Amino acid sequence: GLWVGSARIMMTKLFLICSLYFFCVFGGLVNKKVAREIDISSNIARVTSTITLQNDGSGAANEFYFALPAGNSTRLSAAFATQGDDDSLSVTEDASAKLSGAPAGATFYKVKLQTAIAAGEDTEVEIELVFTGAINPFPRTITQKDNQLVIFYDNLHFFSPYPTTEESVSVTLASSTVEGNYPKEDAEVSESTIKYKDFENVAAYSFELLMVHYQNNKPFVVAENLHRTVQVSHWGALQIEEAYKLVHTGAKLTGPFSRLDMMRFGAPSSVADVSAVLPAAASEIYFRDVIGNISSSEIKAGKGSGSEDDVDEDKIEVKMTQRFPLFGGWQTEFYYGYNLALENNMNITDSGKYQLTFPFASPLKEMVTQEMTIDIILPEGASDVTINVAGAAAKFLQSTTLSNLDTAGRPTFTLTASNIVSPDNDDVVVVEYNFSSGSLYQEPILLTVGFFCIFVTSMVVNWMFFQ
Repeated sequence: GLWVGSARIMMTKLFLICSLYFFCVFGGLVNKKVAREIDISSNIARVTSTITLQNDGSGAANEFYFALPAGNSTRLSAAFATQGDDDSLSVTEDASAKLSGAPAGATFYKVKLQTAIAAGEDTEVEIELVFTGAINPFPRTITQKDNQLVIFYDNLHFFSPYPTTEESVSVTLASSTVEGNYPKEDAEVSESTIKYKDFENVAAYSFELLMVHYQNNKPFVVAENLHRTVQVSHWGALQIEEAYKLVHTGAKLTGPFSRLDMMRFGAPSSVADVSAVLPAAASEIYFRDVIGNISSSEIKAGKGSGSEDDVDEDKIEVKMTQRFPLFGGWQTEFYYGYNLALENNMNITDSGKYQLTFPFASPLKEMVTQEMTIDIILPEGASDVTINVAGAAAKFLQSTTLSNLDTAGRPTFTLTASNIVSPDNDDVVVVEYNFSSGSLYQEPILLTVGFFCIFVTSMVVNWMFFQ
């Protein structure tokens, strides 16, 4: 009984110490100023909050929290945070967070600061959240010549466990056609932007419904499935092939489809092509579907991030026109591939291991990938393989692929991931492995021995024939 009583006293003291620490460090944080920019000009919702975070507590703050209302976390594809100019911060979901006054169903995210906020000081932090499936067609069906109307719901305020002294909110749309918005009070609609009057003294966990019903004819195409094959050859080539199943998730087409009417009146919500941004060194590019080669593709060099096409100078844009336009509810399947010089993507680490690096997300512009599979096929003889995908949640599966002149097979690693948005997701796949130079000559030796055996057999057969 004495031991149980002592344990209870110790637990009580520990709880009080933790509560006091939380109050001193996190309880004194205040959002001094929040500038919230909601960009819904495409099929992807991007919410950027620039926060002046002030520490009114008695101790330094090394981290802080923000939250999402119930249901919003399932649509979150990516979260980024920076402090000051360019210091990237770690953002992780904290399921164990128990913050005072939190509403039911709220999801909390913890942000680790690069530079702690001393008591009485402040710092500027920027948080960017990327959501998929947050913009939906309304009405759900349209005819071929109709413009597409969509509806978007969100919280008007920055959902935070800390009070906000001053807050500004602006919404960027895809067009100037606004069917309706809520709240209308203190909202100024100017062309394709809605700006709200600044809010003051916003309480923690404040929620006020934001609704916008507007015209959006941007491509509402998602990759329902992407299967990428990356094959490494130490003879100098990196072969990449990507197979897609695309689905138009916009308002479904009702009524007949007519190419003649499309030429005469247009089809604003249809999607005729998709564009991939590839390295400028990409060669032997091909574009095919189940029927065969598709010749309706165009390649142009990038002109810089500030240009009209917004493609970097060290990239090329491959525009792939489909055999038929996509309307809401329609789907198509195709694949394309290209080669890269291995020297541009391969390094040797200090430990002597080979290091292969390539982008993780789809290279298609403004693309949401619901399910992605990547097969990494290494050369036969590769060993001690490690794979790292920085920042992305991916699962791995190891197998073996048999190809020409293989004996034991090529080590193959399969990565799977879901709900990936490009170009927001800039993660890279890093593959490190050992590979002996002797393995490189295995296939030439097999060919030489094989031909030698054929010649010897032919000589023996001929000798026996003449005998």
